[in-house]
Amino acid sequence: SNPSFEALSADGVHATHIQTDRMLAVLQGHVEELLGQSPKDICRPGEGYDRSRMFPNNGQNNQLFETLRDELARQGILSAAAKYHNSKDLDFKHACLHICTPNDTHFTQTLQDCSTTSKLIGLHVDPKPVMKIIVYLNEVTEAAGPFCFVPGSHRWRFDETELLFAKGNSTGNYLHTPEHRSVALKFPECFRKNSIVGRFVLDGTPLSDYLLQREVRYTSDRGNCIVFDPGNGFHRGGICQADNRINLQIVLAESTK
Repeated sequence: SNPSFEALSADGVHATHIQTDRMLAVLQGHVEELLGQSPKDICRPGEGYDRSRMFPNNGQNNQLFETLRDELARQGILSAAAKYHNSKDLDFKHACLHICTPNDTHFTQTLQDCSTTSKLIGLHVDPKPVMKIIVYLNEVTEAAGPFCFVPGSHRWRFDETELLFAKGNSTGNYLHTPEHRSVALKFPECFRKNSIVGRFVLDGTPLSDYLLQREVRYTSDRGNCIVFDPGNGFHRGGICQADNRINLQIVLAESTK
């Protein structure tokens, strides 16, 4: 056992501090290029993030993944994630360099044509059974919209069939037009669930208060490396108010080798 595994077991998330100088050196050119991009008018459903670049673990990005492996293994994070995931062969699938700015719109993709929003916008669980790691490459303050997680939510239990539909609905239909919502409403009520729940939870309700009180915002003083269970724990990227958030989102999955 180690602190990462104990925290994952108890809370579904673990934050710590790691060295990021080598990672940033490898990615500096990509960071500067993404920061120089003109902002999109709007990030449409299915387009991912406003500013991002994917680095698959396919043999072409070895310098990045070797750097990540050295630092994460040194702190026992990779072994903890594998043990938590009950896997002997958990490995890097890809890393996504994501730069979040105050003019982002990616978090509006679900229900994009609706004016009503909520304090919990973006809160979700992922559809796939993987593990994820967030690594901050700059100082992340409250104004930079830090990563957020609801500790303990990985232990919440739901009807398995409803959860399966909720995860499928979240990837297959962003409910961003009246027509898309009409299609969703043709399902029986128990199959209309959606795993991108945040915008459905109205401000001032007991459920909203419950989630907001338990949500933890992981600024850099808490840690610049956060490993978590995305397929069971409720989480989101915060919305930037002023500063930028430069981070790597690393996916760990069962090795296919």
